[in-house]
Amino acid sequence: MHVLFMEHPEVKTLIDEKLTLAQTDKRVSAFKAMKAAEVAGVDEGISANLEKILDRQIEQKGSISKPTAVFVDKSSSMTEAIEVGKHIAAIVSGVAKADLFVYAFDTKAHLIKATGKNLSEKEWKALMMP
Repeated sequence: MHVLFMEHPEVKTLIDEKLTLAQTDKRVSAFKAMKAAEVAGVDEGISANLEKILDRQIEQKGSISKPTAVFVDKSSSMTEAIEVGKHIAAIVSGVAKADLFVYAFDTKAHLIKATGKNLSEKEWKALMMP
């Protein structure tokens, strides 16, 4: 899906300016904006800006100084739980100052290893594998 208003450079510039201001605005819900952007099919630039806003908002909330584990149920009936688990792990990874361990489980637990500080989409796909 392509958003037609993005074809106008003036509108894209205005959106980029508003997104920059949103990084420090406490009234902006980056989670809601990310979902809206996903549904609207905005370009990668706007999606990347929304991710930066979300990361910044999460960092401003505090930090976790103890090693932490997140457990995500990946049973076939738990599709929504996997999505929620992704969001929780993303939030925790943004504020974790100590080690973060993410385990996906169905009949047994599987450690999901991140190649960097945050889990990539490739690593999350491992949640769906047996």
